[in-house]
Amino acid sequence: MIEKILKTVEKYKLLENEDKVLVAVSGGPDSILLLRILQDIKTQYNLQLKVVHLNHQLRENAWKEASFVKEQAKKLGIPCIVEEKDVRGYAETHKLSLEEAAREVRYNFFEQTAIKFGMNKIATGHTLSDEVETFVLRVARGAGRKGLLLIPPKRDVGRNSNCKLQIIRPLIEIIREEIIEFLESEEITYQTDESNCDIQYSRNFVRHRIVPSLLELTPQFPKQVMKLREILGEEEELLEQLTEKRLKKIQKFKGSKVQRFEKQKAIEETVLDLEGFLETPLAIKRRILREIYMQIVNCKAHIENYPSFEEIENAIRYIENNKGGKKFNLCKIDISKSCGKIRIVKNEKLTAKNEKLKIELEIPGEVKWDGVKIKCKMQNTKCKVQKFDDLTKVYFDFDEVSHPFWIRKRENGDKIKLEIAEKKLKNVFIDDKIPTWEREKTPLLVDEKGILWIVGKRRSNRANIENDTKKIIEVWVEEEKGSKVKRFKSLKVQRFKGSRV
Repeated sequence: MIEKILKTVEKYKLLENEDKVLVAVSGGPDSILLLRILQDIKTQYNLQLKVVHLNHQLRENAWKEASFVKEQAKKLGIPCIVEEKDVRGYAETHKLSLEEAAREVRYNFFEQTAIKFGMNKIATGHTLSDEVETFVLRVARGAGRKGLLLIPPKRDVGRNSNCKLQIIRPLIEIIREEIIEFLESEEITYQTDESNCDIQYSRNFVRHRIVPSLLELTPQFPKQVMKLREILGEEEELLEQLTEKRLKKIQKFKGSKVQRFEKQKAIEETVLDLEGFLETPLAIKRRILREIYMQIVNCKAHIENYPSFEEIENAIRYIENNKGGKKFNLCKIDISKSCGKIRIVKNEKLTAKNEKLKIELEIPGEVKWDGVKIKCKMQNTKCKVQKFDDLTKVYFDFDEVSHPFWIRKRENGDKIKLEIAEKKLKNVFIDDKIPTWEREKTPLLVDEKGILWIVGKRRSNRANIENDTKKIIEVWVEEEKGSKVKRFKSLKVQRFKGSRV
């Protein structure tokens, strides 16, 4: 048994010299074998071990298992950490099934404990039998390729901390029957969880009703599942690379960067090129939406957190539809189209950040507005005449404008005076291909007579600087510190005669 498990350890490089391993022990046969094996190879790898046990408070006899685990750890001379968590209450609060809640609470506890004690590995007793059950459950739920990757031999966790932490599963190529046979032959005691026989739980139903029939039909079924996991894992690596490559081509700005899940950090929104997305193969489209969803929502990598196949397909149909208009809701994110772009954003981000719709801009003075600062001051008329090539800074004849200045959002019926004639603001946005979501965020500099400046985009043909100008007002925009998207960088301007200093 030890040799077989060591082959798995070496095959997937689960352990390295001087690893600090937190061993998750429930008291059942799988985790007891895991503890004994790690203790046996402790010297070989120079391991530092700690036992951790969580009482889910779901059964009356749970305290007996906790006592049993403490006793086993004491016999082996391994430190043991035991805690209790109200899983039922957690499930009710977060609207999860007991199975989902127990898993989430358990892994959160393991991860926090490992970080607290400086451990770099968390070892769990998952077996090949668990993989088979998971395979059947996910097929029944309609999982895609990534869902069928099943339980990986190891995976990175601790994304929200600076430490490197992995979950490892040394028993992942051993079936449960082998484990029980070995423990009984060695007269090693273990606990039996009576709830494992309750088929009202979906996993128990699969374990006691479905898997025995599959084994009767195909005795080699567990090995076939293991082989499938390896094949899918290799293909998944290639598909991830193709997805990343495609994303780089269709993302519209650096702030949209999406990385592979293992490396990712949460993002607030992303913008994609519509035409580029439409030209993308369907299989990659699905993956793009799923990966962006996981990053924006910042879910953990459980298959249950992914949008369903039908939900992803509906999102793709919305994007492929030529009509724009209303946004599409995909679970916890919103998707909208405008001006050849696709915007994907978390629901909460759609509400305006500015409670005030209109803010006075004094001369001199400044106003903060949605990640930028809009500043204003009087300029010396004797300054050197110079051209300006962007709209991050504009100038007005003081005597040709009314006071005070205001910064506000757009309003129905807004117009702006351009070189030829007045034009509706809505038509200016359409002509300049400004997406609908940017129109709502774009501040306007106005006086009593109307719009002077679509900040960062267009200056009106009013109050231009002439040779006889006596007083000059300078207004400019700066990105606030920490702003993720540089919206006003090197924006080219449609200049008007006389609009120079």
